[in-house]
Amino acid sequence: MNRYYLDHNASSPLRTDVRAALSTYVNDPLGNPGGVHWHGQRARALVERVRRLLRQSIGRSDGRVVFTSGATEANNLLLKSLPTETVVVCSRIEHASVLEPLLDHSGTPIHWLEADPDGRLDPDGFARVARVVREGCLVLMAANNELGNLNDVTAFANVCLEFGWDMHVDAAQVHGRLGFDASHPGITSVTFSGHKAGGPPGVGALWVANEKRLRPQMEGGSQEMGYRSGTENVLALAGWEPLLAHPDEQSWQSLAAVRDELERWLEQTFGARANGDLQRRLPNTLHCSFPDRDAEEVVMALDLEQVSISAGSACTAGSQELSHVLRAMPWDDARRRGGVRISFGPEHVDLRLEFLKQRFMDALK
Repeated sequence: MNRYYLDHNASSPLRTDVRAALSTYVNDPLGNPGGVHWHGQRARALVERVRRLLRQSIGRSDGRVVFTSGATEANNLLLKSLPTETVVVCSRIEHASVLEPLLDHSGTPIHWLEADPDGRLDPDGFARVARVVREGCLVLMAANNELGNLNDVTAFANVCLEFGWDMHVDAAQVHGRLGFDASHPGITSVTFSGHKAGGPPGVGALWVANEKRLRPQMEGGSQEMGYRSGTENVLALAGWEPLLAHPDEQSWQSLAAVRDELERWLEQTFGARANGDLQRRLPNTLHCSFPDRDAEEVVMALDLEQVSISAGSACTAGSQELSHVLRAMPWDDARRRGGVRISFGPEHVDLRLEFLKQRFMDALK
């Protein structure tokens, strides 16, 4: 029986060209990019080539790109570099790699941007704060990793530009899938992840307009302009290169039709309730609640039928507690506890849903 992997928002399997790139460099090893010899300079050329590709992909030639182990480290690097007194505006449904550094950053004044019942965030609500507090940093994910909501980055960036605020965008769930344009002058920093669109895990980046504001969190070397010590993950960067050079945005966009058909069927068959902003969301993502069912029960029952979905962010896997995103939503307890995330990938563009539907029937009958 073939297994259905429907957890691409946690991690998307390696694309074919990514696997090929990794194989090439596994069989023909790269040196350390800090070396002055031929092997080292070959590795350095690859690192800088990927850095240029990342800049080109977001439309920014200014600032710095600092490679990290992923978006989590990149968020930490940026947020832990903020002066303690910096006023920060963010929502309670941001990724844990945003919330935990902010809450641990003693003394940081935080203004919470409240989500509506569909998880939408209002630029006007932020503007009301920015008019009073004339300097600070807005932190906003381009797309929510659980609900799939797409935030109006441009509208928020307009407010930041008008009132002189910095704007940090977590683009982990959109970059490489839908594209992400950071050319708006209101955007001052962005984080990226390699593995959400078929690239290798263990690599990510922070782009920042003014790198002098960064305070290194890892010391012991001069790599990445001194902002991130440790030998660059050259193999992972080699795997990220084809993804940056040839993103498959059309396939990701095409998944909306598959998602919508499954959503309608789950509503009609099991009374499932779709959650989030149904007008502005990632085309591959369906978050829904099953009445009178616990999410973990649904996930385990489907796993026995060879279908992999999740009950929330992979960062909360193994916890018996609801994810912080669901706890923050103004829903009743049953809707929170029955919430699951189904996230498709490019291999599902032509998926024959009748076979998947039968797995759901067998699991949830």
